Amino acid sequence: MPQARLLQIGVFLPTAVLFVVWIWRSYRNLEVLSRWTPRHGSGWAIGSWFTPFLNLVRPYQIVRETWWVSANPDLADDAPSGYTPPGSALLGLWWAAWLVSNFCGQASFRLSLRTTNPSELLTASYAGLLANATSILAAVFVLAVVGSISSRQQSAARARGLVAA
Repeated sequence: MPQARLLQIGVFLPTAVLFVVWIWRSYRNLEVLSRWTPRHGSGWAIGSWFTPFLNLVRPYQIVRETWWVSANPDLADDAPSGYTPPGSALLGLWWAAWLVSNFCGQASFRLSLRTTNPSELLTASYAGLLANATSILAAVFVLAVVGSISSRQQSAARARGLVAA
């Protein structure tokens, strides 16, 4: 079992770093794609993941803003200051799966530290299983989010003459 956990960590950490760098760069692209003024500094695209309690909301807000402006740069140009862009079902599903995965992972870890009998160990194992299943689901959703935002940004850049068609 320890080898499986090490493999899981070995895959998760580099993937998390790549995703955070990608969202930071995508969020910075909004300044070029539109006259929209992002609600948060680009540093929050990274820092929000590591700030307790804020990490439950702010990363989603940044991805939601990136999603909307990337798809609607013309609408974003004319959006009033302080406008909150709409999300999408895909973003909601990804974020919900991510949060459930993390909460279940924490519960599993804490339960496993306090196990005193096989029944408690089984409960901790079920929580870990749910954490892993929702983590896989979140990964599938985030792949779709990354693909969609990347595609939208490329289309917007072409439409605005920022890259060759």
